[in-house]
Amino acid sequence: MKLKILFFAFVFNPSFGFCQLWQSLQGGQDPYGGTRTMFTDTIDNLLYVGGTFAAAGGDSSVRGIGTWDGIQWHNLGLGIDTFNHLGWPGATLAITRYKNEIYVGGYIQNAGNIACSGIARWNGSQWDNVAGGVQITIGNYGVVQGFTIIDDTLYVHGNFNFVQNSIPVNGIAKWDGNNWHNIDHPLPFYASPISTAVIYNNELYVAGNFEADSGRKDIAKWDGQNWVGISGGTGNGMGWVAKMIVFQGKLYVAGYFSKYADPSAPGYSVVSWDGNQWDELDGGLLDIDVNIYPANLRDMAIHDNELYITGVFTYAGGVNGVPAPYLTKWNGSQWCGFGTYPDNVGASVAFYRDTLYWGGGFIAIDGDTVNYIAKWIGGNYTDTCSVVGINEVTNGEDGIIIYPNPVSESITISINEKQRHPTEIIFYNVLGEKCLVKEMKAQRETVDVSGLRRGVYVVEVRGEKVLWRKKVVKM
Repeated sequence: MKLKILFFAFVFNPSFGFCQLWQSLQGGQDPYGGTRTMFTDTIDNLLYVGGTFAAAGGDSSVRGIGTWDGIQWHNLGLGIDTFNHLGWPGATLAITRYKNEIYVGGYIQNAGNIACSGIARWNGSQWDNVAGGVQITIGNYGVVQGFTIIDDTLYVHGNFNFVQNSIPVNGIAKWDGNNWHNIDHPLPFYASPISTAVIYNNELYVAGNFEADSGRKDIAKWDGQNWVGISGGTGNGMGWVAKMIVFQGKLYVAGYFSKYADPSAPGYSVVSWDGNQWDELDGGLLDIDVNIYPANLRDMAIHDNELYITGVFTYAGGVNGVPAPYLTKWNGSQWCGFGTYPDNVGASVAFYRDTLYWGGGFIAIDGDTVNYIAKWIGGNYTDTCSVVGINEVTNGEDGIIIYPNPVSESITISINEKQRHPTEIIFYNVLGEKCLVKEMKAQRETVDVSGLRRGVYVVEVRGEKVLWRKKVVKM
């Protein structure tokens, strides 16, 4: 009989133990907060953070938007004013710098006591509106969802049909610093909302949540003569695009679409486009608990030639991929998780001073309170893409079944009857430390894991002549 061993490669960082890997930013945001967007400003060397928070770092003047300097929060005047009866500010969805001013978009009606309409600007000392802003219908404010700077012109996109309460547009318009303009080649179909726009191969791509003919579902490009579809768009089902970014020479498209729900979709919530065809990226991203759901992706960022993605998902690389709750990275060929677990979804990811910042709807990560935004303090990443190398010498017999996986309360381990004398079960964390040991007295044992912290573990089951190791996820 040959010994069957599954080898897992760990990345250990001796500089820290099994302590918190994420750190709050001066206590984070108020109890009803939430981060929706972040912008790294290399001019002032500040991280701008936007969302629905009414305070940050204990400062109630940091409302809806604030800056982080690496040590503490700072306000932008009076911030974004009260939006509803609960006292929450309107959600800030987009931030950028254009011509020495900070532009802010979202569900914004007032900024610093200045009446606005979906968009405002900050000159470093005071707020101002942007020539009447954007409107869904004349007199009713619209919502700016994103900014793109092209040829020294600010492209503004979102859910609106007019700018300046008079100029008809279609989810996207241009701002030159003084005046609004329609884009040079207006979309010939109803395209609001447009959530993202980008230049790829010298062509303008726009995407969002719109229905159009000629295969232009949720994404289209201007080819110099016409607005054309991109190989069927997101398919025939309910879907949308949230973000596009150019990475390693390809256009990456992320949002809510999946072949599990719609076989005509181009992939699984994130795909790449090389100008001719889609690439499914090794199974993409999925939201898996008892059932399989499409991922709902919110944001992407690039750092050190790796693509970071956040949103609503639990696995990267298909149903047999790596656990990656709400945050993952892709190096062009392999998915990686972070071995870390928030209590709610991610919405924004950014890098500031070469450090990863993550924001969303979570209050805690791995049980540590961060209040909607955190920075990575784990040094060299310890992630689940390192727990995939398998060297198996098989004895031709089925060995072990472990379920459910992911697990929250208890897990069952079942050994094939032909495998005699299992002795003990050991749970190791991603640092290789023993976290739980249980004697295995029968061919089937149920183990209470409710006391383990959220994360990725390797379960080691020892038998008389057999050693099994399996990766499990504690939710």
